[in-house]
Amino acid sequence: MLKQLRLIHESTGGKNFEDIVEKLSKYDSKVWKFKNSDNSPAECGFLDFDACVFNNYGLFLGIVNSRLRRIIFPRVFNLSLIISIRDDLSYIAYIILGKDKMLRIWEPSLVLPCNCNLPGRYRGDSCPLHSSEFGKEVYRLFLNGVVMFVYDGIIIYYKRTNILWPPNMDSLYMLYLVRRKDLVDTRTRTVLDLGSGTGILGIYLLKKFPHITHLYFSDIFITPIYTSIFNAFVNISRTKKARGRKKIRGFISDVYDNIPRKLKFDLVISNPPYLPNLGVKDVSEFRTVFDSYIVKKLIIESESRAKSLIFSASSISYDMIKDALDSLQDKNGISYEILGTRPSPLKFPHNFCTKEYVDKLIQYRKNRVRLRESDAFKIWHDVYYFLISY
Repeated sequence: MLKQLRLIHESTGGKNFEDIVEKLSKYDSKVWKFKNSDNSPAECGFLDFDACVFNNYGLFLGIVNSRLRRIIFPRVFNLSLIISIRDDLSYIAYIILGKDKMLRIWEPSLVLPCNCNLPGRYRGDSCPLHSSEFGKEVYRLFLNGVVMFVYDGIIIYYKRTNILWPPNMDSLYMLYLVRRKDLVDTRTRTVLDLGSGTGILGIYLLKKFPHITHLYFSDIFITPIYTSIFNAFVNISRTKKARGRKKIRGFISDVYDNIPRKLKFDLVISNPPYLPNLGVKDVSEFRTVFDSYIVKKLIIESESRAKSLIFSASSISYDMIKDALDSLQDKNGISYEILGTRPSPLKFPHNFCTKEYVDKLIQYRKNRVRLRESDAFKIWHDVYYFLISY
């Protein structure tokens, strides 16, 4: 089986990061289709070999965990765009490599401030990104190449797929609060980045707080786990002595379901999905973005797994979260605080930004979203940042 699993790597050419991410993303899509249907693997697009690997899905993760540097730590090719975010989030610079071009956007509300996919009645007359000089080229490179994000000394590589979301302002503002409020004390050794995506939350903590020795990533797909571990090794010291002091590992897991119960964490940090699916069929099948129940599950289950939890949540799901927090506080005596709030445009995945869903969301949570008729983005919500001490 080890030989067969290596074929996944070799079938991409085994040479570059972006090809491996694309291969794993296609595989994740098949796995997700299989998990959400009653069909056989073949009916969901698996070949015989793919079906065999699917039955041993966790073994490939084992290779990623234990042998990444040796067999699947490739170089990055096709890097054409750098997105550099200032430490205080006051501006973003988009640097087009090889063409001596740079676009700078001040006071950004989103990492990629494009409103083109919003239904017509919910977007302004012009797109902040596409109406800017070089904006169309930045957008094209973001969609088609490898992007390097740079924030406060951290480097994150990202290749766009329908499985993996890029670093966003919600996560970046969380990191800004962590540093500004000095939320990580010297007793913190083990950290879990839950729903890791590109790994930026956990990697930032690992690099900025040297007393952290164990970093774990979890997600429901292999693509973000691979990307997170890849980015972790990009950022840690390349000396053998420094690498030996850091333990990095990933789990394919829905919240804590597949994480060994013996593992306890000093700190769990997460930027989970917060949009409700509202019964819209296409949206209901895409839990990586549309499944606000995950936030409640995270709050409740972290009580037995973590000493503290830092997470973000939308005003859309605020009532549900507040009820869960108050219930735990009354029952078990936990303490929590709101670290801060940040207004943000509501951003939807391109494939699921339908008028039906947006209309229903506004009707369902009209007291938790705001319409700004004169803004490029007309639908806004507040992002809350919580700290729970268990």
